[in-house]
Amino acid sequence: MKKYYVDLNHPEKGIYDNWSVCEAEKKKGGTFFKGFATIEEANAAVRGEVPPLVIKADAIAEEPELPEVYAFTDGSFNTETGTYGYGGFLMHGEEEYILQGSGNDPVAAKSRNVSGEVLGAMAAVKKAQELGIDKLTVFYDYEGIAKWALGQWKTNIDLTKEYAAYMKTCGIDLEFIHVKAHTGIPGNERADKLAKDAVGL
Repeated sequence: MKKYYVDLNHPEKGIYDNWSVCEAEKKKGGTFFKGFATIEEANAAVRGEVPPLVIKADAIAEEPELPEVYAFTDGSFNTETGTYGYGGFLMHGEEEYILQGSGNDPVAAKSRNVSGEVLGAMAAVKKAQELGIDKLTVFYDYEGIAKWALGQWKTNIDLTKEYAAYMKTCGIDLEFIHVKAHTGIPGNERADKLAKDAVGL
């Protein structure tokens, strides 16, 4: 049972032990509360320490078992317009939230669809924060999504550095599951279509 709460967007405010006070703060906006079972865990959160990320599996050929809260994300790139983008969706119980976005920054465009892959995973986590979700499973098909977040790949450009730093401090317990692209997995196929739509393909 979680008895202590920290606003990870404003950890300097300290530890709360009354959820009704947290709810009142949430109504003001700009907060992201995470609950903890012990005062030691809450103090660690105030210091900016976060739990380690978890990678569950390598590539999965079949439709994976889906938890209650999960997201599928994918990236795409339009070579004619130089537009990169992402698509996907987050499921929270019966509620679905579409994730889509695009950009054409020349520096980010050099990484083509990888920029979209990274931004898509970040979009899923940001949506989870917005919804007050503290545990999320992310299904992805580009290896770097987990590798950069876990520090297993070197971050050589600003985009991947920002991504790795964000994932490590997001305050959400993340589980990454790698699925094979274009193998008929419905969630991945849908995320791929949404990503292509985002860049006009």
